[in-house]
Amino acid sequence: MNNTLTTQRETIIKMLQDAGTHGVSSYEFTFDHKIKQCPTRVHELRKLGFNIISKPFKNSVIYVLSTEPKISEKQSMDKPKQYHEIMLEEMAQQESYVKDGKTYWRTKTPARQEALI
Repeated sequence: MNNTLTTQRETIIKMLQDAGTHGVSSYEFTFDHKIKQCPTRVHELRKLGFNIISKPFKNSVIYVLSTEPKISEKQSMDKPKQYHEIMLEEMAQQESYVKDGKTYWRTKTPARQEALI
């Protein structure tokens, strides 16, 4: 399931980057790309530092990527990768869990990572 979440987040980021200031409608994410939990994925991306603006549009919402999280200079020098590849690695280190009916996010510990392999 984590691979699906990462793939959906990656798709959303790429589409928002490509769309620029025009943005992408929730309709397009949901029906054209089968991302039924688009608002949830956008919320997760916001928690990871992406500034994604929501604008009402007809019976839908337009999402526009305003700013992206900054990568430290050391990271960019140590790993000459595309920005989205670094973000995907960081997202893969996150996991959610539910406690008392609320969803929380945490960084996976080595023991939990091994259990997922």
